[in-house]
Amino acid sequence: MLTRDLKRWTRYPGNPVIANGGAGSPDEKFASDPCVLQDGRQWVIYYYGLDAKGVARDLAAISPDLLHATKCNKILIDIGPRGAIDSAYVHKPSVIQYGGDLYHYYCAVHYESGREICGISVARSRPWS
Repeated sequence: MLTRDLKRWTRYPGNPVIANGGAGSPDEKFASDPCVLQDGRQWVIYYYGLDAKGVARDLAAISPDLLHATKCNKILIDIGPRGAIDSAYVHKPSVIQYGGDLYHYYCAVHYESGREICGISVARSRPWS
């Protein structure tokens, strides 16, 4: 919970707000790095999950009150096809709204010649023209 001076904080006794998923889920190993935005009367918690195979993907959950969240059933942004900039991991979301569109920035990882190559990529809520 937030204190007025931004120096003292107390942990919510009902943590975690978003728990790891069950066996076979895209967030089986962990749920991490949230970005929280308000959408009308609800909150969207963008986060990434790591599955049992070590694949990271961006996910989302909806919350009416910032304390109780329901995970969305679909993967928000999945890894790309072999050879794509994000073929290994899609993780660490940051989302903004601009000009009526959502811009979803994320860390993209792929492997090239045995090396991990990282960069920041973006996806948009409508197709690119």
